[in-house]
Amino acid sequence: MPPTMPPSVPPSLPPSLPPSGQPSPPASSGAASGGQWDGAGPPVTDFGFYQRVLRRGWRVILAGLAVGLLLGTAWYAAAPRTYAATASVLVTATGADTTSTVGERTVSEAVNLDTEAQILTSADVVDRVLEATGDAFPARGILDHVAVQVPPNTNVLDITVSADDPRTAQEGAQAFAEAYLANRTEVAEESLATSTSEYEQRLEAAQAQQAELTVQLRAAEEAGDGETATGLRTRIQGVTAQIAALAQRLVETSSVVVTAGRVINAPERPSAPVSPDRQLVLGSAAALGLLLGVGSSMFTQRQRPRLSTADDVRRELRLPLLAEVLPGANGVMPPIATTETGQAIAFARLHRRISDLGARRVVLAPVSSEPAALHTAFNLAWQFARHGQPARLVLEDGDTPPDPATMDQSGGGTLELAPGEQDPVLPVARFVGEGLLATPAPLEVIDLAGRHEALPHLPGSDDVVTVLCVHRDSQLLTFLAQPGDAAVLVAEKDKDRAPDARDALQHLEGSGAQVAGVVLHPWYGAGIPRLVAPYGEAAPRSRTIAQSATQFAAAVVRRGRGRGGLPSRPALPPQRS
Repeated sequence: MPPTMPPSVPPSLPPSLPPSGQPSPPASSGAASGGQWDGAGPPVTDFGFYQRVLRRGWRVILAGLAVGLLLGTAWYAAAPRTYAATASVLVTATGADTTSTVGERTVSEAVNLDTEAQILTSADVVDRVLEATGDAFPARGILDHVAVQVPPNTNVLDITVSADDPRTAQEGAQAFAEAYLANRTEVAEESLATSTSEYEQRLEAAQAQQAELTVQLRAAEEAGDGETATGLRTRIQGVTAQIAALAQRLVETSSVVVTAGRVINAPERPSAPVSPDRQLVLGSAAALGLLLGVGSSMFTQRQRPRLSTADDVRRELRLPLLAEVLPGANGVMPPIATTETGQAIAFARLHRRISDLGARRVVLAPVSSEPAALHTAFNLAWQFARHGQPARLVLEDGDTPPDPATMDQSGGGTLELAPGEQDPVLPVARFVGEGLLATPAPLEVIDLAGRHEALPHLPGSDDVVTVLCVHRDSQLLTFLAQPGDAAVLVAEKDKDRAPDARDALQHLEGSGAQVAGVVLHPWYGAGIPRLVAPYGEAAPRSRTIAQSATQFAAAVVRRGRGRGGLPSRPALPPQRS
């Protein structure tokens, strides 16, 4: 029967683990000097933030720009075209304006172009245009297709008509210009006719009055009434002068030639649409796409930044970077980082940092990739054994480290059952290396295989450094980790994001282990680096460490999570005779 597991209650956090021989740093400097994780700091917007937005989000920015241009091009191709034609009309005095009478005199009036512009869109002109163009324009919305402008310091009206095709726009502009001039001519002629008729009527009345006064003057002279005759002569002289003036006005009005104006620039048929404006549409779409890309990159760098450098780890997690594992120059990641590999320095630095802390148990948990954590855990345990410190690697979920004999490295190694009496529930394997893989101190490998009943069978020894490799959300973490243990978070470089790393750190924090720092590991999900398969063949780029032929963490990624489809745990090789 498996032992009953008590509920996980996070213990109180112990103080930070300072390096050997140094005092414990203050809480405010925990991010710089290592120690217990105290949560993420407030977001900082500085020049470096905008550099990260551009440097890391350039793909998103370019994608936003491309999407904006694509949508702008599609809209421009589908948008209806609008063509415009312009006719210029020179407006002159009609002649009728200079002959209008005010009492007994005439006044001269200048042409008011603002008034003329309003007249051009009046009902009389529109009716003429509709009659001339037929059904080319809608009766109700025709004024939406015409615009009138007055160039400064001129007597010119620019009449612009827009339509769906070039011919209609040209004919519409010409029709408006002709209708306006025809209406203006008709109004002027009607005004002149009215003035002529008025002058004629007044002239006839004055002549009749003159004849009547002449008859009265003769009667007064025959009667010998000199005084009355003198008054009548004066009145006759006034009427005679009035008749002369009216006759002159009548002659002037009758001789006026109406000049409403003329078209000085006939409308030309447009060769290109005025709407939509291609440069405006594509420029606006590109600007919006660029803004969208920059905004998306800023949101990502603010809310979900990736962990790529030591600065990212310090800024987002307030923890030091213990080591950064780099892929080889040829993209090959050896499972064991010997002195001939490019990863030896990183794991040696990690070993030195953990040794300075003085912890006898180290818990390694991933942010997302269990293969990266297993790779780091096995190399850390191998480093301890290589430096003469007995080490024990405890795997949580039924995986074995790689068999170095299948690797393209100097020497070889095997996993053998440890000598002596074996626990039937939890057998202990021993790593035996040769050549560069040889270790002066023993390295034991214990596979829990996710079994709770195996927990009481874990061997204990104060002389052995224990490296625990667990899942990110492992339920066994509370029972495997102890207060005073050092915890290391393994993050995949350029893949894992800060919020996910904070969640993993909170889970580690609840176990009571001291979070020493973070290890950045290459991104296996992108196929970089590649593993070396058996017989020196390069593994496919699409295969991760858990799927490689080395059986390196063959089932740790998905076992126990309901995904299935991965190979079962390989059996340990028989004990060497």
